[in-house]
Amino acid sequence: MIAIACMAFQNPKQALNLLAINALIIAFLSATQDIAGDAYRTDILETHELGLGASTWILGYRLAILTTSSVALILADYLPWAAIYLLMAMLMGVGIVAAFFAPEPVDQERSPATLVDAIYLPFQEFFQRQGLLFGIVVLAFILLFKFGDALVGNMATPFLVDIGFTKKVIGAVQGGWGFVATTLGVVLGGGILTKVGINKALWIFGGLQALSNLSYFGLSLIGKNETALLAVISIENLCAGMVTSVFVAYLMSLCNQKFSATQFALLSSLMAAGNDILSAPAGEIVKILGWSNFFAATIAASIPGMLLLFLVAPWSAKSPSNSL
Repeated sequence: MIAIACMAFQNPKQALNLLAINALIIAFLSATQDIAGDAYRTDILETHELGLGASTWILGYRLAILTTSSVALILADYLPWAAIYLLMAMLMGVGIVAAFFAPEPVDQERSPATLVDAIYLPFQEFFQRQGLLFGIVVLAFILLFKFGDALVGNMATPFLVDIGFTKKVIGAVQGGWGFVATTLGVVLGGGILTKVGINKALWIFGGLQALSNLSYFGLSLIGKNETALLAVISIENLCAGMVTSVFVAYLMSLCNQKFSATQFALLSSLMAAGNDILSAPAGEIVKILGWSNFFAATIAASIPGMLLLFLVAPWSAKSPSNSL
């Protein structure tokens, strides 16, 4: 809250470096807060609450993005930026007040006594519980499950620009209707997850995620068409929202309460690596294959992650597997 409020007193025309330092501090504190929040959510929720809890958390995150990216810009036409940042800082008070009334997780085991224990023991416990071989399989699954979707996400905007859509149209559809579709996907995914369980939801939503790439393949054949663009963004974001809800719930299910913060941070960062690092060569792949073949290839890129579901989340099992 203090760091965001400090942005109100920055003058980028005179001291851009101070603005950059302020933004860096906000990003650092935000990441730290995320780790604490992820750990709290993992500790406080019962197994049958993971799906709804993950969806609610993501919905709040999406509402925050809408507030800071759209509402703040609209208000900026009527209020100075200093006032906008102070208002956003005040919104942090909602979470601070809620934290005072939130129940404390039950600490079932002794917390690590040293920083080394806090970093080393979570790794050790994860592989001891899962087994070395199965632990590697789980990590490979986390890395690959959203690989095909990450490739599409990396190249979606360049593709839309390349076939003739203006940045204004792309921004309006992706930022406006795309946000609505993602939010619907998160809520719908959480509801279905509660009914069918994590395993079946991973299969269903993972399959829909892979097939959603066909919508971009179709658009590459049709070319510039605003109706088709709206349909593509709707399908892709709806499926992405559902997958996100079940994947977060899955990561939470892998964590030991004693090490929830470190383990969730490890697993979610590995997921981010799959989204960002592995998808980095997407532009070069497009140059080689062309748009239509590229989007067909992204469906193939989803297959390894789906195949690993046979091991980590068998359809017939009620919960994710813990060992081979």
